[in-house]
Amino acid sequence: MKSKKIISGLLALTFVIGGAVIPGAVINNSVVASASTFDRREVLIYGDYEYALLNDGTVEIARYMGLDAKEVEIPAEINGAVVTSIGSSAFSAKSSIVSIKMPDSITAICSDAFAYCTHLSDIKLSVNLTTIGSYAFCSCTSLKSIEIPKSVTYLGWFPFSETRSSLVFNCYKGSIIENYALNNHRHFKILDAEDKTEFPVLNEVQFNTKYHQFRMKWTEVEGAEEYAIAVYLAGKWRVQKQGIPADTTTYTSPKKTDQLQPKAYKVAIGAKINGKWDKVNAINNAFEILV
Repeated sequence: MKSKKIISGLLALTFVIGGAVIPGAVINNSVVASASTFDRREVLIYGDYEYALLNDGTVEIARYMGLDAKEVEIPAEINGAVVTSIGSSAFSAKSSIVSIKMPDSITAICSDAFAYCTHLSDIKLSVNLTTIGSYAFCSCTSLKSIEIPKSVTYLGWFPFSETRSSLVFNCYKGSIIENYALNNHRHFKILDAEDKTEFPVLNEVQFNTKYHQFRMKWTEVEGAEEYAIAVYLAGKWRVQKQGIPADTTTYTSPKKTDQLQPKAYKVAIGAKINGKWDKVNAINNAFEILV
């Protein structure tokens, strides 16, 4: 099994924009181990699953033992006990699996749980999921998109490392996954974005890591006459693009052919309404992006 890559420079780079140091992910640096590591009574067997009964009376899936299944539906209960956790490496290297459906009783996916499931292309996560552990989906190279519930509040180290660069995170505004994507040049799309808003709200970003370039999309503003893009440079907001037509809510940044390492930028999207630029909302809703 190939070794996991540690992204160099994430902790070492000091970015010049705004003088801020941006971490490689919005994550905790502790490891999410299986609950059963600490409080399980014994490992039991139910069909294709090894499982553990936890002290709170719920179940953690310790290991999936199926061999050739392409579609897997994780049970919500085992012998009357609710399944709440997917244990460390429980499905690791099950390369035959293409699709996984998870019950809404699951609240935790522990470290390496689905690592090296190289043919996994479709997974439905629990709407009550709160925790995604370190390397949980490492090398799931067939994933093209994944919906992350708004309930998720904890990410371990590099939970989606070595996945395809085009993987799209479908997520919710202000969620931990949106911040993760912005700080790791990962594509994302906001699921709860409104069609029209009082001021521009970022709702989609795509990255071109080769040229340190991004393309973003924002919500339409009622009555907007035009839009502008500003970047915070050397202590001041500087307009990078002005005169974006009212019917255009996208912007693609210039290619950076001479840039060797990712840099963090603070970006604001402004709208001109009734002949005046709404600077307050633009600055208050500015965001940082690593590109």
